[in-house]
Amino acid sequence: MTYADTITAKTPEELAAQLQQATGKERRQLEGLLWVSVEKLLTAWARGYFNRCPDACKRRGVELDDLTNAQFETMRRAATAYKAESGLAFSTYLKYHFRNVCRETMNARTARGQNEPLNNCTS
Repeated sequence: MTYADTITAKTPEELAAQLQQATGKERRQLEGLLWVSVEKLLTAWARGYFNRCPDACKRRGVELDDLTNAQFETMRRAATAYKAESGLAFSTYLKYHFRNVCRETMNARTARGQNEPLNNCTS
């Protein structure tokens, strides 16, 4: 696969499918192209999540920057999990992994994370 081949992929679905087969420099190029195509969507979701749960974010010390910094990892996980033969849009995979990364960022995935002393301190 050459760089010219990656340009032919127009949709995030095509980019994610090509990304699964790529290695090295080509993989980084495809990640960059996929990132450009989903960055605005992930940013909007992060803002929405932060604005919907401001008290929970504040309680756990999570800022909007923390959520936006986790977006690239969200894209990578979704691209790895994407299965073109499922017929689902890439954004479906993206939303699932976005929610998981937000939960991990807020350390709310498990009851143990919610009860950590540093997550419940008031000073």
